[in-house]
Amino acid sequence: LQQLLSHAGGQIAGASRVLVNHATQASKIAVESIKAKTKTDPDYFYQVPGGVPAGPHKLQALMDQVESGRIPREVLVAEAGSATWHSLADLMTCHTKENPQEAKT
Repeated sequence: LQQLLSHAGGQIAGASRVLVNHATQASKIAVESIKAKTKTDPDYFYQVPGGVPAGPHKLQALMDQVESGRIPREVLVAEAGSATWHSLADLMTCHTKENPQEAKT
């Protein structure tokens, strides 16, 4: 009986290690996926002078709002999680230079 229990315990321990390894690998993949998406398409808050910050929004959504006249190009934007504010116009210029295929004519 002791041999059977010992063998069963060894099997359970081995299966547990495999599960932990798979869970760790899945977590790493999920984190990398989230990091990659965040870096390539971050969210931004914007603030009209004298107003309250609004958002978060994707850069393209903010650019569309500028194009439609709902917000001015002069608004300040900060990437979600950042305390540093920049001009949306400057960000749009950088984005257009980095992604000329997305520039509207």
